[in-house]
Amino acid sequence: MDISKLKRRLERCTKQAEVMSSKHCGKENSVYNYYGGWDLGYLYGKISVLESIIDYLDEDTKESFKEIS
Repeated sequence: MDISKLKRRLERCTKQAEVMSSKHCGKENSVYNYYGGWDLGYLYGKISVLESIIDYLDEDTKESFKEIS
């Protein structure tokens, strides 16, 4: 798996979350049926999974370089 693709996807999701967060900030309690919070939570979950995958791949790459040396 290409780490650069994952990093680009992470940047894109982070920017989307920032825009959505600024657009919906403070509306969580004023609207009865609030769908923006669900979408924002989905993006935050996606961001955390991407960060975990990138960290795992970085560690795996570092360990394989140590074995070669």
